[in-house]
Formats: sequence, C-alpha cells, structure tokens
Amino acid sequence: MTSSPKTIAQIPTISELRHALDYAEGDKPHYDCHDFIDDLRSFRRVFRTAAGTEGRDLHQWKSRDHHLGLREMVDAYLDRDGKGVEFWPDDPSKRYYSSSLQYTRDKSM
Repeated sequence: MTSSPKTIAQIPTISELRHALDYAEGDKPHYDCHDFIDDLRSFRRVFRTAAGTEGRDLHQWKSRDHHLGLREMVDAYLDRDGKGVEFWPDDPSKRYYSSSLQYTRDKSM
C-alpha cells in the first residue's frame, strides 16, 4: 500500500492497542503480549525501508515519508515475515490462537 493519510489520526493508548490486538485481559496485558512486543522490538531494530530509513527512526508522526515507511514496516512484519499468521493464527492448535482474532480472516479490519 502506498497511499498516504490525509490527516493524522490520534495515536491510541497502549491499552487500546492491546485490546484491539486481542492481547489484553481486562486492563492488563495478556501473557502472550510480552512475546509479541519483544518480537516487534527486535524487528524494529533491524528493519530498513526501501529508502534506507531504519525502523527505529520512523517516529515523525507528521511526516508523509515516515507514514509510508511505517506502512512498509507493517507490511514486512505481518505479511513478508509471516508474523500476522504467527501471532494471530487460524489453527486452534497454534500457541497464539484466539477465536476472536485471526490474521487471515481479520487482516483488513
């Protein structure tokens, strides 16, 4: 996806993100949330956009280039590297399975 946002959306809280990603138990993170966060942090340290920007440097929220870089990083993490189906699998026998959120079914949400 190469479209750029027309407006900058308000950044959700970490609690809101955990709930949206099905990694919360009430107000606290689900124990699997720590695995996801650790993996995401590792990925962010090694990721580079096609233009050469490091993932950890993509933090200028009003920058169109940073938005595009973040989209590129998300696509690489979830699809290219298969983390979407790893952390939100369809298969009930997989470790991170959740009946409420599965990547192949819900990725366009």
